[in-house]
Amino acid sequence: MRPKRVPSLKEVATDNRRINNMRLVKDNVVKIKNDEPSIKRLKGMGYIEEKVEEPKAPAATQASFNLDALSYYELKDLAKERGLEAGNIKKDELKALLEEAEAQ
Repeated sequence: MRPKRVPSLKEVATDNRRINNMRLVKDNVVKIKNDEPSIKRLKGMGYIEEKVEEPKAPAATQASFNLDALSYYELKDLAKERGLEAGNIKKDELKALLEEAEAQ
């Protein structure tokens, strides 16, 4: 009987292509693998790919923070980023200006 041929490092590197983690289930056993050869081997043993829904990213909103929690200088920088003129005004007036611009 001939011994198994040992693959070269180049063959191993190209054969083990990485993919996202995949959950494979058989009875009450769950295995998480991320390379194609292991996944193929486990599927051959009767493991089934478990469908997992990716969590959806929340819609990006401009006002995802509380204006009351920001300092005067943070509010002033935020107004500058949004292109608003905020000269020498008080913090309450600055919050009102940002809320008004957000409503539009």
